[in-house]
Amino acid sequence: MWWNHAGWGPMYGWWFMPIFGLFCMLIFVYVISRIFNRNGGCCGPFSQNTSRDNPDQAELLDEIKALRREVKELREKQKGEH
Repeated sequence: MWWNHAGWGPMYGWWFMPIFGLFCMLIFVYVISRIFNRNGGCCGPFSQNTSRDNPDQAELLDEIKALRREVKELREKQKGEH
């Protein structure tokens, strides 16, 4: 029968299949990771939202900065009185 012969050896390029399989696996892992990590959909260090992404956070940061300025002004005013 033909499958018992040496035709399954490196002569027909079957050595290339594991390399091709690893290459395809790397491509699939990359594509799947891009799909799940888009728009910060996954948990990870690169998916954290910044203040620019969320307008509520930017507004709160502006309020905190304004309050810090007011506290600094009050402290300077108190030092001037004593």
